[in-house]
Amino acid sequence: MNYFISMFIDNELGLQEKIEFLKKIREDNEIYEESLALLEQEQMLSQGIDLRVPAPHFEKKRNWFRLPALPTIRPLAFLTSAGAMAVVILLLVLKLHSAAPANTVPYRFVIYKPNVKSVDISGTFTDWQVLPMKKVGSTGYWQIELNVPKGENRYSFILEKDQRIADPTVMAKERDDFGGENSILFMSV
Repeated sequence: MNYFISMFIDNELGLQEKIEFLKKIREDNEIYEESLALLEQEQMLSQGIDLRVPAPHFEKKRNWFRLPALPTIRPLAFLTSAGAMAVVILLLVLKLHSAAPANTVPYRFVIYKPNVKSVDISGTFTDWQVLPMKKVGSTGYWQIELNVPKGENRYSFILEKDQRIADPTVMAKERDDFGGENSILFMSV
């Protein structure tokens, strides 16, 4: 479910997929809570908040769930909701810490090419090996998440196994030795 939540957050689902996702959230309170927690985490990440260290932002009291009307069920609902949230946050933090070696940064490469049958990526971070990207439903987007070394990285996308193009979302580019163009991605040290 985390995959669909991420795709919803990044607005990479097709219209029918969005409808199905919203129906699923309405039916399942646990998925709703997980989606809300991930959206708030995404908001914190976009504001540059380091999730590894508690900040004053986390001390704010929030109503993360609705308590049932029966008083005998309230403690159980609190433990279930709080426990589920703690597990989700712990798993996300552990994944962020264990996913990449210390000198690399996880980075998601995305390109919109609805009219092609395959998209690959090749760059300095893959030793110029060609890696296939995954098609994102019927949206026309292709993606792959890789651990990219800190510093300067060069890469290009390969459409249908033979057409190399630079990443249209990255401004820094350079001509390669074969008449093509590579994108240059700077990862913070």
